[in-house]
Amino acid sequence: MVLTLFLAALLVLSVDVFLTGTIVGFLQSKFSFKQLFKLQLVLAIIVSIVLLFGIILGKIFMSLYTNLAVWYASTILFILSLKLFYDGIRLHKLRRTINPLDSKGLLAIATFLCLNAFFIGLSFGFLNISNISTLYALLILIGAVIFGYISGFKLKKLIAIRVELYEAIIFFIMAIFIIIKL
Repeated sequence: MVLTLFLAALLVLSVDVFLTGTIVGFLQSKFSFKQLFKLQLVLAIIVSIVLLFGIILGKIFMSLYTNLAVWYASTILFILSLKLFYDGIRLHKLRRTINPLDSKGLLAIATFLCLNAFFIGLSFGFLNISNISTLYALLILIGAVIFGYISGFKLKKLIAIRVELYEAIIFFIMAIFIIIKL
């Protein structure tokens, strides 16, 4: 069951990574293919490292606080859902002022993405996700980045979807589900 929740969380994170990839793919007209592919690959590696760091840190803390690991995992997902809800409501105005076509804007979006990846990794580290599942997670994220990049290149337009509120609801349900079922 933990694996199913982990894959659902990765699916949600992959949507963010995909949308960021479409931004970078859209930039193709202004930069060379090699420059943007390197940028996208670096983004995929950074998000994967942050997720992996969160999982390792969660496993370390889980070994220290074994009795409360489920509660910590649920609390972290609940905090993530509150953060995403805040992003969706209050930061939507700020995100309209962030220019994703600018390097600083893309860095801001990547920072939000890395925070989400860290919270997901930390939470599922507390739930002692297996190492093979972690490897699959890294491959899924890198695949989502590359797929988003290719889609952005093919679409030649930006996809403007506000997914933060939906993500907040999904992570809130996961937090409650973890408390009830585990």
